[in-house]
Amino acid sequence: MTKSATKPGTTRYARRFAGRASEGHSRESQRLMLSSIGIGTYLGQPNEKTDASYTEAIVAAVENGINVIDAAINYRFQRSERSIGTAIRSLPRKDSNAKRSSYARKAVT
Repeated sequence: MTKSATKPGTTRYARRFAGRASEGHSRESQRLMLSSIGIGTYLGQPNEKTDASYTEAIVAAVENGINVIDAAINYRFQRSERSIGTAIRSLPRKDSNAKRSSYARKAVT
């Protein structure tokens, strides 16, 4: 497993949604295959309830073809980044046919 997204990994991920996502949903940008929409993690209270909501939303987004997740060190006192980590770590357990490397890892700016 790599520490950041790769073109082969993001291409495999995009192929998983062929026939489910709209034509052109994934496209090449910055030498990766990225979803045409993403999910942001900026707003919300810095508390466990919001953390859980973000984690759940990110899992649902990734399970449905979104591999662009926005985060920054100042979002909710780094709690957004931790929620993203929790979501990504839970993905292989939720989808036994998927390998963690199929999911994008690093935010691309």
